[in-house]
Amino acid sequence: MADNEKNKKNPMAEAANWNARCVTEEEAPHKWNEAWGQMFSTGIPHDYGERIEFLENELKQCPPLERPPKYGGSAAFPRMGAPNFNKTPYEAPTWFSDEELDKTWAEMQKRKREGN
Repeated sequence: MADNEKNKKNPMAEAANWNARCVTEEEAPHKWNEAWGQMFSTGIPHDYGERIEFLENELKQCPPLERPPKYGGSAAFPRMGAPNFNKTPYEAPTWFSDEELDKTWAEMQKRKREGN
């Protein structure tokens, strides 16, 4: 009977262990930085307030980033074919025109309204 009690998991202990692990993980970077950060700083200040100012100034000196172009002006893939290793026969339709898609969508919505 003592063996069975020993093997049972205690959910409260497991929760406490998990909470302690989470707290340790959150504190680890700060503790490491306090112990070793000055050795690897390469000119970045050690104090957090000074570090924030230093990094904000560096960020202001970076060239502005341009937004990527908007996509959607044309179809990304004009035709999508079935790959050779697929089990579908090559002759099977693997792409649909916009009209076919609109028609299928309208049929699906109609069935949904009718409850079919």
